[in-house]
This record gives sequence, structure tokens and C-alpha cells, in this order.
Amino acid sequence: MAAGVMEFDMLNAFSEFGVLCGLGSIGKNCRTRSCVGRYCRSTALRVTVSWRTLEFSGGAGMACRLLATFCLLMVCLVTAAEGQSGRFPYEARVAAEETFARSGGGDAYYPTQRLSRGTIVRVHRHDPGGWYVIEPPEGSFSWIPERFVKRLSEQEGEVLEENVVASVGSEFGDETSVYQRKMKSGEKVTILGQKTIETAAGPQAMLKIRPPNRERRWVPGAALVPTDPEQQRQADNDPWRLPANGRRATAMSTPASAVLPAGMVEVPLIEPSEALQKVQQDRDEKQQLAEIDRRFREMVLQDAAT
Repeated sequence: MAAGVMEFDMLNAFSEFGVLCGLGSIGKNCRTRSCVGRYCRSTALRVTVSWRTLEFSGGAGMACRLLATFCLLMVCLVTAAEGQSGRFPYEARVAAEETFARSGGGDAYYPTQRLSRGTIVRVHRHDPGGWYVIEPPEGSFSWIPERFVKRLSEQEGEVLEENVVASVGSEFGDETSVYQRKMKSGEKVTILGQKTIETAAGPQAMLKIRPPNRERRWVPGAALVPTDPEQQRQADNDPWRLPANGRRATAMSTPASAVLPAGMVEVPLIEPSEALQKVQQDRDEKQQLAEIDRRFREMVLQDAAT
């Protein structure tokens, strides 16, 4: 190693989602080599970034200044990351009149489930745009092609091949265009039902299964309030969030003249996703062509008989 090179170790500490979340010790872990075989010890910080030796060329004083600046920056980043990772997952309740769980973080992703006020969800992450990543709520489900599953019992199955797609299910239609997991061979699934549904590849026999591990849903963060009082106070101190006791949007009042019969409620219309609309359009066109072929065949047979 060249003279005047400072050596120190950096330790890796990344979370499952690539978030820096570790900080090492502070001490005299830095040494400089003035010539081959000779070392002198310098005071330095030790931070947790990755398993590797970082080198700063130049004099010992310059290297220590560079190291100190770098470490201060990393301390800020690590502190923020630890603050995020330390509070996840946590439980929250739906504070809005109602909201929708979606298959992804945005309004472009199809809704999977309606969540009413008071529903408790488990939050795993805050994503950009104000979307919170949650565990699939009770009643959630996914779809998997039946031909790739070996039934072990009425309610249990085993995946037969690698990389079998499990599509996110929706209570508002036979949506299959979004998937988050590719299942592994031998992975167990809980079977909730079965159905033949239209897909982009045509009709398929599908199994309705409990969402597999690590599958998630997204909800607007503004609709949730932490159940823990301390986390609720922290959320209330966020200037960009509505306080827990703030007034949230509610359903529009219905004029007396438009009151629905007893036992009926008015619900918003949930349109199918563009992918499902295309599947349905292709299916309708194929059915129309099949009907035309049937009528033409009948006409030909009648002409031949006469």
C-alpha cells in the first residue's frame, strides 16, 4: 500500500428492503502507514456501511478530516433509517369512513378490498406518494393456476414448479394482471376455493388461495391512524398529516327524496382495471365470432339439405 494511505473497516448493515440501518462503534480504529512495515495510530470513527476496507489517499490529517465528514453524514443517514426501521411493523386503524386496499402503491392499481372505519391493519412500510404498505387484511386472497398445485387436502396444496405466478385477487372482479410473488416448488398454499376465470392467456382453472408470505397491499396513509398512543403523537406532530382527531372525508349526504329502500346502501362504482377490460373485450369478440361461425354453418347445412 502506498505511503500516507489511511485504512479502516466498514461493516455492512442493510435491511430487507436495502435501507441502511446499522451503526458501528466509535474508537481508535484507524491507522496510517508512513512507509512499508511502519504504522502509526490515529483517532477515527467506525461506521457500519459494508464489509470492505475503505482507503483515503493523502496525509493523515486530510484523511481524518475526510473520514470525520463522511462519518457525520452516515450518522445522520443511519439515525433516520433506524427511526424508520425501528417502528415497523406497527398496527393502525382506518380512521376514514372507508378506504380501499389496492394491489400497488397508486390509484392506477386495481382495488382489492373495501376497508371500513375501525378496521385494524398492520403497516410494514411507508412508500412515496403517501401510500402505506400493509399485510393483506382479513378476507384478502390471491389466484394461482390449478395445474401447478398438487392438492394435499381440501384446504392445503403444494406448488409443483418453480416461479409459478400468484396473482393478487380482488373482491371487485376477476383481476389477475398484478402479481408480487413467484412461488417456489414445494411451497405450501391454503386453498379457499376454485374458479375458471378469463385471463390474458384465455380461460384458466384457478385456485383461490390465501395470500402467500411477503405479499402486500397498499392503502392511503391519510386514512390510517396508529393504534399505539406514542406513535399517534409522533404522527400528529407531522405537519403534513391530518391529526388523529381531525375530520376526514365522509360519504356525501343523500337527499331524503333519494333514500334507498331499507337494507340497501349506495356504494361507489368500482370499474375493472384496463387489463381486465381488455380481457373481457377479447372474450366478447371471440364469443361474437363463434356465434357468427355457428350461424354460417347452419346456413351452409340448410342449403346442402335443400
